[in-house]
Amino acid sequence: MKDYIKCIMMAGVWGIFQSIYYLGENDAVVLSNIILDCSISSQGFLPVYLIEATRKMMPLFVFQILFGTKVYRNFCVASVYYFSRCLKRVQWFVKEAMKLLGLSVLYNVLIPIIVIGITSLHHSIEWNREGIILFFYFVFIQSLWLFFTTLMMNLIAIKVGSQNAFLVMSMVQLALITMLFLWEKVLPLEDSDQIARNAFLLKCNLISHLFLNWHSSRYEAVNRMICHFEFSFDLNLSVIAFAVLSGLVFAIGCFIIKRHDLLISNAEIE
Repeated sequence: MKDYIKCIMMAGVWGIFQSIYYLGENDAVVLSNIILDCSISSQGFLPVYLIEATRKMMPLFVFQILFGTKVYRNFCVASVYYFSRCLKRVQWFVKEAMKLLGLSVLYNVLIPIIVIGITSLHHSIEWNREGIILFFYFVFIQSLWLFFTTLMMNLIAIKVGSQNAFLVMSMVQLALITMLFLWEKVLPLEDSDQIARNAFLLKCNLISHLFLNWHSSRYEAVNRMICHFEFSFDLNLSVIAFAVLSGLVFAIGCFIIKRHDLLISNAEIE
């Protein structure tokens, strides 16, 4: 229950912070614009754009801080006695992982809903089908990313400790963001005869799948609101990619939980 309270409170903080943006608006606020403003986006690969995108990733980093030890903390000294005799470790891990997935979904559902709720108190909301579609993709993509990265952080912490695990995952994510600078000059996506190759390499950078406005959609009305590039970057591709990565990390976690030697060690004091 404490985890859900923390999740709701932090989503509330970010929702309130994001809703301040609409205080100066005079016209009705379109739902699709709210979703795009809540999402991670960038107009290009210049440092100023990517720095702003990194700032918009702060809610994700905070979630990882809050729940990066949700599973791991059960493996610390106080719980070694229990886990050394637990006969259903995998079942326990499945339950904990599903809780983490639930927290990830709740967090990403609440932030835009809170923004919509607060904004509706002083502005009218213009509801549109495109906004609803983008809302679901926003929730799917960011929830799966948070589940994948946060569960990975928990598993790494079992081996190297919580502080090192957070450092590793933070450095990996920042490195992926930094690598996006390459697409400004080295791997251009315009005025180049290697656009197909460069676009493929961009999709191989996992962090690029978080940028909602870089995607394309089979729905033309949605496509007009995003589709920053001229090549296809299907929203469904990002959902599938993060779902596969989440499933892979989940399977690895089930394997690790069976390993008694990792469970009885305390990485924090090694």
